[in-house]
Amino acid sequence: MLHSKRSKLFLRATCSALLLTGACTPVSNSPDEQDDVTGAASSPLLISGVSFKTVLGNRYVGARNNGGSDVIATATAAQAWEKFTIDDINGGALESGDSIFITAGTGQYFQAANGGGSTLNAASWNRQGWETFRIVKQSGSGPIANGDIVGLQAVTTGHWVSAENGGGSTVFAYGAALGSWEQLTISGLSGGTTPPPSGTGCDAPGLVWKTANKTNYTSYPDPGSEECTKYNGCTWAGQFAACSGKKSEAWVAAHNIAAVFPNMNALKLHDICLKSGTKTMVVTVLDTCADSDCSGCCTQNKGDADALIDLESYTNARWGLPDGRIQWADLGPTKGSGCD
Repeated sequence: MLHSKRSKLFLRATCSALLLTGACTPVSNSPDEQDDVTGAASSPLLISGVSFKTVLGNRYVGARNNGGSDVIATATAAQAWEKFTIDDINGGALESGDSIFITAGTGQYFQAANGGGSTLNAASWNRQGWETFRIVKQSGSGPIANGDIVGLQAVTTGHWVSAENGGGSTVFAYGAALGSWEQLTISGLSGGTTPPPSGTGCDAPGLVWKTANKTNYTSYPDPGSEECTKYNGCTWAGQFAACSGKKSEAWVAAHNIAAVFPNMNALKLHDICLKSGTKTMVVTVLDTCADSDCSGCCTQNKGDADALIDLESYTNARWGLPDGRIQWADLGPTKGSGCD
């Protein structure tokens, strides 16, 4: 079943490579047309099962229908609609002042359209300015813990998420300050999941360094995007040649993932170190490419390098460098969780 997926993955990579020469023109399907902020993530922290309850009305914030619609504050208990995943962009502990994304059960993000001033929704598939919030602890700076009173501030305008009269209806993103309507009690925090730190193992003695052309792809493409419709990306979302079954987007975001051509059989479930200048990163080989699937695109993208390395978009954002020539070294069988 992965035949079509690998074809789609590396046809995308073809366009990524051609972007370097201007032969492809990138198309944005972002309605807010703002800069993608995922590149700010050096090692993001994902925390699932998080809830927010209004202090004034004791009503839980919920994404109607678990996402894809407006955000409300009507529930008196935290059920599926009221439990979210926090993506702490800069990683480490969740602290006051951190920029975050908030994901509903459908995988769609909280969004303050136009940066705020109207209703809050949980219907976006983007990770950009309108979807980025600053989580602020009322009592001051430092780590955020269960039971803390916090506010959510739109980073592009400074508007605060606000439940009028403490809840009972639609939630807005128009608060001018962290007042009583904007105060939320946070719960459901746990340790979260952090990807392996970059650089681990890259200084091991005796490494054999080779060259690669780096491209990138998205395991969970936006519905309606070219990756989804033309290359069938939504059908194969979260699936990798080295792993059985489908991985959630949260799992994908929490792992450093690479597809490698050629020599997948030799490198499958190995960690490899990527290097460009002084910057290094350890990734795990979970996918591959076959020329027969895409009319020779794998060989074309590899060029005269030793390998083609295609990074999943969350991993690529943590890497933070443009596509092109890099170095890599095989570190042997993964010391991480592999497909688990």
